[in-house]
Amino acid sequence: MWNKEPFNNVSFNIRALFNFFSGPKYSYLFSGLKVYFIRDDRIVSSATIVSVFPSGPASVDAAVYDNERELLVLIRGRTVHGYKKIGRNSFKMDSAFPKELPSALFTPSAAIRWHDQHQMLLSSGGKFALYDAYWNKSLMSARIVDYFKGLPENIRGISSWKNGQARIYTKNLVFIYDMLLSSTLSDGVPVSTFLKCR
Repeated sequence: MWNKEPFNNVSFNIRALFNFFSGPKYSYLFSGLKVYFIRDDRIVSSATIVSVFPSGPASVDAAVYDNERELLVLIRGRTVHGYKKIGRNSFKMDSAFPKELPSALFTPSAAIRWHDQHQMLLSSGGKFALYDAYWNKSLMSARIVDYFKGLPENIRGISSWKNGQARIYTKNLVFIYDMLLSSTLSDGVPVSTFLKCR
């Protein structure tokens, strides 16, 4: 299922990224019809999304992991798919899914897990919503700039937080964001360079 070929000269238009918070530190990056398995900022393997997430979408607009419920949420359009991890790299759709997002909620372009563990959906129009995937409810909605200063545009995902900092992935750049400074620490680095693909 997983392709372990060398990943030289891979270019990305990131659709989504999520990070597991329990067990080994690794992330999944979604681009096109593929999902890339990342460990220590290196791509170690890849596969088609449908081969890893059965009965799910062929491509993904947003992804986030709910550590408390051990539930991986993949969103395509307005459809929410929830998966439980079984084994090292296998997933099974939770019986409560798929679900459609509530009509009052925007169609998300990304999902992130903030340092306080809240799951948030982001819109391409600059809005965010605190979201509970299990209950399929928006707990609050507002403009991103009113609550989260200094974030880059077009966020697709955030790595795990460590010492108040996290890597923020946009469509094609990676930034280091500092929560206390409410800003990125430098200009963005191309994803392929950051992941050592070139």
